[in-house]
Amino acid sequence: MAQRIKQANLWGRIGTGVGQGLAQQLPKEIEHQRHAAGLKELANNSEGLNPQQFLAKAAGTYGITPQEIQSFGELAKMQQTKNAYANRSGVAPQKQMQLPQNFRDVDFANIPQRNNQINPANVSQAYGQPQIVNENPLNAKNLPISPWNPEKRMQVVNDYMQQGFTPDQSKDLALDDEKRELETNRTNKERLDILENEQNKAKLKLTEKIEKKTQKKGESLFGDISGEMLSNIERGMERDLRLNPNATVEDVTNDWSDRALQMAKTKNQLEGLSKQIGLSNIFSRGSTLSKLNEYSDIFRRAGNSEEYQNLLQKDFGLSPHGAASIAFPVNDKIKKYTSILQSKEGLKKINADPRSIATQIESMIGPDDSILSILRYLTDKYHGLDQNEFLSQISEDKDLINLNERQRLEIAKGIRENNPPGWADFYILGR
Repeated sequence: MAQRIKQANLWGRIGTGVGQGLAQQLPKEIEHQRHAAGLKELANNSEGLNPQQFLAKAAGTYGITPQEIQSFGELAKMQQTKNAYANRSGVAPQKQMQLPQNFRDVDFANIPQRNNQINPANVSQAYGQPQIVNENPLNAKNLPISPWNPEKRMQVVNDYMQQGFTPDQSKDLALDDEKRELETNRTNKERLDILENEQNKAKLKLTEKIEKKTQKKGESLFGDISGEMLSNIERGMERDLRLNPNATVEDVTNDWSDRALQMAKTKNQLEGLSKQIGLSNIFSRGSTLSKLNEYSDIFRRAGNSEEYQNLLQKDFGLSPHGAASIAFPVNDKIKKYTSILQSKEGLKKINADPRSIATQIESMIGPDDSILSILRYLTDKYHGLDQNEFLSQISEDKDLINLNERQRLEIAKGIRENNPPGWADFYILGR
C-alpha cells in the first residue's frame, strides 16, 4: 500500500527559503557595512599623514583587500604630489585625503604635471631715462654662472622633499631647476650682447648722419657740438628707440641728427647775437628775448636745455635764475596754479605760508623743470614770497619728489638775492 506524504504549506516553504537566504546574506551585509564604515573613518582621519602613515592606517581597516591597499597607496602618492605642487605654487593644499566613492574608477596614472608658470621677476627702476641697454652688465644675472655643486643640489632636493615631493621627483625637479638657471643665464648674456651691439650700431649711424649733415668731423664738429651735447643727443635717441619699439633705427637717428644740426646752427646764431647786445640796441629788447625763446625750444628738442642755460650765462651774462627762466620755461600746470593765487586771499596765503605753497607746487615739478626758473617766476609775481622758506621745503622733500641732480644743484644756488641780476637781466628780461 503506497504511503502518501502530505504536501507542506506553501507559505511555510517560502518562509523557510527566506530564512535560509537571510542567514546567508546578513553576515555579508554586516561585513560590507563594517568595511564601508572603516573606509569612511580612514578618509575622515587621514589628515596630515604621509603615504607610509596612510598605508599603515589603511592596513588596519576592517575587511580591506590587498587590491584596495595597492590602489589607496597610489592615491596617497598622487595626493601627496598634488599638495607638494600646491605648496610650491603658493596654493593652499588639500588638508584631507579625498577618497572617491568608487576608488576603482580613479585613473592613478593621471598625475598632475609640474607647474611651469614663472613668477614675474621684480624689475627695478632704471637709473635715468630709458636707454637701449638699460641693465648693468655687472648685475649677477648677466655674469656667467657655474653648474651647481653637490651641496647646492642636495639643498634643493631636500627643499622639494620638505614640500612633500618624493625623493625621485625631488631629484628630477632639482635637475630641471639647474638646467633652467643655466639656460636663463646664457640667454640673458646673449640678449645683453645683442643690445650692446645694437646700441653701438645706432650711435655710429647717428654720428655718421650728424657728420654728413654738418659736413664736419672730429675737432671741427666738436666746435659746434661739444662732447657733452653729443652725449645728450645719443641718450635722447636711445630713449626714443626704447619708448617707440615700432620706430626704425633709420628714422630715429635721422630725426635726432636733424635736431643736432639745428642746434649747431642755433649755437652759431646765438654766439653772433651775444656780440650784438649793447646800449646801442637797447630798444630791441623784445626781439632779442623772442629769439632766445625760439632757440630754447631748439635746444630742448635736442635734449640740451642745461647746455643752453650755461651758454646764456657765459655768453650773455645772465644770472642763473634769469638764464634758467629762458632755458626752462615754467610749465602750464604751475602757471595755472599760481594764477589762482592772484586773488587777495591767495596773496595772503603766499605771504603767510610759503611752505604750503611749495608742497602744492612740488607735485607739478617734472624732470625738465627748473627750480631756479620756478622761483624767479614766483618772486616776479609775488614780491612778498619768503624764498628761503620756499626753498627749504623743496630741499626737505627732494627725495620724496625725486628731483634729479641738476634740480638738486639748483636748490644749492639759493635765493635770487644770492645771485643778483646783472645788466643783461634788465636788458633782456626787463627785470
